[in-house]
Amino acid sequence: MLTTLQLLRSVAESGRHAVDLRTLTCVWEALDAYVRHHMTHNAAVRIHKLADITTITNELAGFAKVHSHTFRLSQAFIAAYDLLDRRPKAPQLVAEPLPLDMQHLTQLTIERLGEIISRAAVESALAAIIDAIGAACADEKRGTIMLDFGFGRLLCENRSVEFLFSK
Repeated sequence: MLTTLQLLRSVAESGRHAVDLRTLTCVWEALDAYVRHHMTHNAAVRIHKLADITTITNELAGFAKVHSHTFRLSQAFIAAYDLLDRRPKAPQLVAEPLPLDMQHLTQLTIERLGEIISRAAVESALAAIIDAIGAACADEKRGTIMLDFGFGRLLCENRSVEFLFSK
């Protein structure tokens, strides 16, 4: 089983990216805080090339409308890593996803890191994490992958990906 910490450690130790484990962890935590903030306000957000986190509306027995969240892998991510998406059928979206505000994510990362880091470094770290997620999910030899996003968990087994939101 591959966990979040193991994934971040593998990115840091790969030598392909000029970023350490502490920085990667802070970027990951900042992403969690950023998405949680948007979910609280029922705002949809696009996480780079990975996924859209959206709010959907379901009608119960034609009377009450219930808002819930959905995690939709991007088609480009699915195609790039030849993955299978176990997402539900697409109900009506409350809002279209907003692109990730890298300036805000950089500020959240700086707050966690306690030192100045450039927007380009945060963007590069996030791209490295997303690439590592895709590569890990595409590698059937890895077995089960369980990545904790804080607001939920991404599960992958045999290239089949699903996301479970935290209660």
